[in-house]
Amino acid sequence: DVYFALINNNIIDISHFEKPSANPTEKEVFEIFQSRRAVVYDNLRAELLERRTAYEDLPEEYQVYENDEIDHIEDTLKMRYARIGEEG
Repeated sequence: DVYFALINNNIIDISHFEKPSANPTEKEVFEIFQSRRAVVYDNLRAELLERRTAYEDLPEEYQVYENDEIDHIEDTLKMRYARIGEEG
């Protein structure tokens, strides 16, 4: 989980790990990361859409993921509104 968080938060750059020039260990780490990320996002999606556990009752890991997603949505909206302001 610690390694996943480091990679997912871009503390460790794994962009090289998916390239053909990556060594076998890097490729394995990338595959494990991709698999873990899929599980986390599936669980997070289920949490948000089905279980709807109160934020304070979520495990800390999922609180962090929800915060990250909200930050990403806010950043995306800010960029879109900035473009609209430039166009209009």
